[in-house]
Amino acid sequence: MKVEWRLSFLFIISILAALTFWNYQNKVYDWDMPGYLGSMYTSEFPNSPDKVRLSLMMKSKKKLLQTIIQISSE
Repeated sequence: MKVEWRLSFLFIISILAALTFWNYQNKVYDWDMPGYLGSMYTSEFPNSPDKVRLSLMMKSKKKLLQTIIQISSE
């Protein structure tokens, strides 16, 4: 009985590890990236919401242009 439990435990752990690795490799910072960057800029500039907004917009525009260039070159 103990052997069966150990085997099933190892099987579940190995499946979870494989899925975690696979999801980490395929991560996409799509819609969540502006919120993450906004929180990072807010921690850097806590008293300047305009600077945070402008920094975030510039970063987003730069990323968008890089994506457009990459797509058009393919």
